[in-house]
Amino acid sequence: MLADGVEASLQVRARPKVEVTTALPVLNADLLQALHIAAQRLAIIDLRESSASERGHASGAVWSIRPRLL
Repeated sequence: MLADGVEASLQVRARPKVEVTTALPVLNADLLQALHIAAQRLAIIDLRESSASERGHASGAVWSIRPRLL
């Protein structure tokens, strides 16, 4: 609970700007499967809308939103 309740001050810091210098490739299902088989450790992160991920995603994939990757 805040000492001053809803009247308490809140310090908001600006999020640091991150410059993207290279675009990430878009993987098709065949390439993703080949990488999954070849890799000993591979994280598959589904960044689509949650409703699309709920309808189906690659085996072992986890859903996230882009801001969590920073």
